[in-house]
Amino acid sequence: MCQSCATKDKRRKKKNYSVTDDLVDNYNDEIIDDKEIFELKIEKLTQSLKELDVEEKSILLMKYQDEFSIKEISETLEIGESATKMRLNRAKNRLLKIYNAL
Repeated sequence: MCQSCATKDKRRKKKNYSVTDDLVDNYNDEIIDDKEIFELKIEKLTQSLKELDVEEKSILLMKYQDEFSIKEISETLEIGESATKMRLNRAKNRLLKIYNAL
C-alpha cells in the first residue's frame, strides 16, 4: 500500500460516521451537479451545513472535505455504491434548498 493510501485509510478509520441505512423507495430527486456546490458562498454554506442532519452533513464532508471516493464512502458507511450516490445527491439537494432559503 502506498504511503498516501495508508494515511488516508488511517484517517478514515479514525473518523466516526454514524449513518443509519434508511433507503427510501421511489427515489426521484433531481441530480445535482458538483459545480453548484462549489459555487456557494462560504457564510451561507456554513449556516446551511449547520441545519443539515448529521447523516447528510457527514456524507457531504466525506466527499468534499475528506475527498473520499464513492467507493470509500460506501465502504465507510457499509452500504452499496448506488445507495451512497443516492444519499450524497439527496444531501446535496437538501443543502441547496436550505442555502437558497437563507
